[in-house]
Amino acid sequence: MIKTLLFIIISILLLSSVANAQYKKNLIIAGPFTTVSHPIFHMMENNSLKEVSNKIEFRYWKNQDELRAMILRGNIDFMAIPINVAANLYNKGVDLQLLNVSIWGNYGIVSSNPNIKSIKDLKGKSIAIPSRGDMPDIIFKKLLKANEINYKEDIKISYMPTPIDGLSMVVKGKIESAFLPEPALSMALIKAKKFNKKLYLNINIQDSWKKDFNTLETFPQVGFAVMGKNKNNKEIINKFIQEYKKSMLWYKNNKYEASKIVVKYLPMLHQKAIEIGIKNIIIDTKQTKDVKNKIKDWFKLLKTENDKLIGGKLPDSGFYY
Repeated sequence: MIKTLLFIIISILLLSSVANAQYKKNLIIAGPFTTVSHPIFHMMENNSLKEVSNKIEFRYWKNQDELRAMILRGNIDFMAIPINVAANLYNKGVDLQLLNVSIWGNYGIVSSNPNIKSIKDLKGKSIAIPSRGDMPDIIFKKLLKANEINYKEDIKISYMPTPIDGLSMVVKGKIESAFLPEPALSMALIKAKKFNKKLYLNINIQDSWKKDFNTLETFPQVGFAVMGKNKNNKEIINKFIQEYKKSMLWYKNNKYEASKIVVKYLPMLHQKAIEIGIKNIIIDTKQTKDVKNKIKDWFKLLKTENDKLIGGKLPDSGFYY
């Protein structure tokens, strides 16, 4: 009787151990070098997802071609992604759900010309823009239109594959101005000193948007999506949402400590630039269910400009977690 009982107990423990080992897999999280990814490193340092995962592995995508390639390979669990790209992929049949939006503006314009103070002052000038047809390009062209500047005739736009390319162009004096996200924005100001150049943070894009469109709000820019293979695993998803929000709040309120962690994982970045840049970013982590109408309004605006930006139509309710 005792032997039988011991056998049952051991069998239950072994089965539980196997089930737990299968459940607590490594989670693969992908993202760009920008702010949206940075809380992930705090989560990795603190093993914040230990209840649902053995380990967090971060994979860095440099541009949106790499982002799409990672998704098509099918081994990503969570992806930091511009929300219009998420909508575009969803409408093309990629199985994902948008979980949250945490960045509501992280753009600015740096220039070697101190006389550029507003969007209007860019008329007749040259500027580098990363990611043709994507979020930076969309926002910049909307601002040009609001200021009655024709992007084909009144300004010379040079498109760059990545923000780092735009940063390099303006720092080396190959172009006068660059439209950049943080932390590339602050990195440009710091790196310019090495080339004995003076760059200025001329325009805060978020402030320009509010002024030109007479609004108190900016735009839902970047968030996290869960990929299809995990979208029914509510425990993992909800734990990720909860811990990411905590880590983003810590990141926002602990600039120096946060910057130290970020450069550990992304050594191509500059610690001081990250620390300085945090104050230029509108950070507010919101679940999609709480800002669904704002996201929809933004997609409607993008659809009016170019419906290809969101895959031809507004995503249906299955897009929103």
